[in-house]
Amino acid sequence: RKNAQQIGAAIQCPWIRAIQDGPNPSQCVLIAGAHYRDTQIVDPEDLQMLQNVEWAAAWEACGVTINGALPEPVETGFLPANHKVERLIFKLPPGLDVTDARRAEKKLTGATGNQFIQIKPDNVPSQIEVLACKTDPMPFPAPFNWDLALTEKHYPFATGVDGAPVCWDPNSDPHLLVVGTTGGGKSTFSQTFLYPLLARDWEVVIIDPIKKAADFKCYLPWCVHVATSWDDATATIKAVKAEQNRRFDLYRKAGVQDIYHLPPDLKPPELLLVIDEFNSAVTMSKPDQPADNTPETIQTHI
Repeated sequence: RKNAQQIGAAIQCPWIRAIQDGPNPSQCVLIAGAHYRDTQIVDPEDLQMLQNVEWAAAWEACGVTINGALPEPVETGFLPANHKVERLIFKLPPGLDVTDARRAEKKLTGATGNQFIQIKPDNVPSQIEVLACKTDPMPFPAPFNWDLALTEKHYPFATGVDGAPVCWDPNSDPHLLVVGTTGGGKSTFSQTFLYPLLARDWEVVIIDPIKKAADFKCYLPWCVHVATSWDDATATIKAVKAEQNRRFDLYRKAGVQDIYHLPPDLKPPELLLVIDEFNSAVTMSKPDQPADNTPETIQTHI
């Protein structure tokens, strides 16, 4: 096993692994040929066997072992919504946990020839889920599911590595910050993010004195208000704050903690405040300072 790579190079074989030949410790079986992900394996059992052999060698090479015991394969296959990504379930031997496996993620990419490896706990205690991909794991293309945006319990806005929608749950994460470099896709994300909200009758308020809401023109007819000047932005924030206080008072009178626990006849529409180019707004040059600190000068300056 330790010299499999050198043996493969000597016989000009791209992929070679060694396994013990049953109970006989003096014999081994060499499995050689093209990597199983670079060809089509007809028999699913053969594919599972090759995956198990690959990962047994990788766990051993990366030191994810205890007293000679390795993570034991429970389930192998590929993600149903993203066939580029392998999904493997392993049972950890006593004495190893998910932290030990995660610590070896970088080494495992080299040992298995993958560009991407993600390890996380499985739903079953003592088991881990491994996602692995030879290339960039993101599905391409990753189209937005417009129908799902209207039927999903939460609010989908992207596609994950597993090919499934990534959703926003406002009940657990009511505040969001969108960050990224110029041209990184913040505006495209924001446009996609707003669609399921507006389609489900959210009240959306946009503040954008910098670009005058240019990135949201397709949604303007359905927004409650769009502030494109600094005076309007100030007034809008005050109005939203007043509405927030009104709703807090409504929750108090109804004896609930948030909008999601109000009875239907008292529940107002969900409200989202979007502040675009926020960093540009808060880093603008400060106004001139008063000439001195006397109360009269300060009052005049204000």
